Amino acid sequence: MLFILLFPCFAAATDWNNLPGDIVNALLNAISLAIIAFLDAVLLIAGGLIAMNPNPFASQGIVTLHSQMLLLLMPLYLVIFTFNGLQIMTSRAVSTQTSARSTIQNTIIGAIFVVLSKQIYELLLNVAQAIAGSFVIQSLVFPGDGIVPAHLVLLIVAAIVAVAAALVLIFRIAFIFLGAVLFPVAIFMYFFGPTKSIGSTLIKIFLFAMCLQILFAIILAVMSIASDQITAAPIADMAAEVTLRLMLFLASLVALIVVPLLALGGALIVLNAPIISVIMPVITKAAGVASSAGKMDSSKSSAPAVHE
Repeated sequence: MLFILLFPCFAAATDWNNLPGDIVNALLNAISLAIIAFLDAVLLIAGGLIAMNPNPFASQGIVTLHSQMLLLLMPLYLVIFTFNGLQIMTSRAVSTQTSARSTIQNTIIGAIFVVLSKQIYELLLNVAQAIAGSFVIQSLVFPGDGIVPAHLVLLIVAAIVAVAAALVLIFRIAFIFLGAVLFPVAIFMYFFGPTKSIGSTLIKIFLFAMCLQILFAIILAVMSIASDQITAAPIADMAAEVTLRLMLFLASLVALIVVPLLALGGALIVLNAPIISVIMPVITKAAGVASSAGKMDSSKSSAPAVHE
C-alpha cells in the first residue's frame, strides 16, 4: 500500500539515481501533511474554547447539582440563625450580642447572594466574554504555506505544544463548570466568619478561570500584530519567512500555556501570603533551636576529658 501511494513520486523522478532521496522526501512530506492535518483539528478545538465562555447552566446536570447545593446550604443557615439568635437572647455580654448580630447580618446578605448565585455566575461569564470580545479574537491558524521537510522538527514540537495548550484550555473549561456547582458554597463560606478565607480563595480561583479568556485574547491579539509585521517586512527568502511564522506560531502556543501558569503561581503566592507569614517564624525559630543545640553538642565534645 505504501508503495502504491509513493509510486507517483517514483515515476516523476527523472533521475533514478536520486530515488532514495526522493523516497525520503516523499515520506517526510507525508509525515508533514499528517502533522498539519492534526494541528488544524487541534487548533479548531482550541479556537472554539478561546472564542467563547460556555454556559454551564445549559446542562441540566449542572442545574441539578447547583440546586442540590442550595438545598444543602439551607439547613446550615437555619443552624446559624438559631444559634446566634439564642446568643442574643441569653447572653448578657454586650460583645457576644454584638458579634451574634453581626453574624446574622452577614448571613442574611450571604443568603441573598447564594440564592442569586446562578444569575451572578452567568453575569460574570458574560462580562468576561464582553471584555475579551473587545479585543479582536484571532483564531489560531497554522501557517501551513511553504512548509518543507526541513521544518519537520518544528512541526513535531508545534504538535506537542498544541496538545498541551488545548489541555490548558480544557482545564479552564472544567474549572468553569466546577465553579457553577461550588459557587454558592464559596459565597456561603465567604460570608461566614470562620470560613471567610476559604470562600475568598474559592471565589478568586473561579474568577481567575473566567478571566483567563481575556488573557488568551490579549495573547492572540499581540501575536496577530507580530504576524502582520512579519508580512509587511520585506523578506526575500521564502524559507526564512516560513520559519519565522512557525516560530511565532510556536511562541503563541507556549504563551497560552506559560502565561496562565505564571499568573496562577503569582495568585497562589498572594493567596498564601498569610500562611507564609505564619509558617516562616516557626521555621526560623526551629532553625534557631537546632543551631543552638548543635553549638551545645560541639562545646561538650570539645571540652577536655578529666582523668582521675
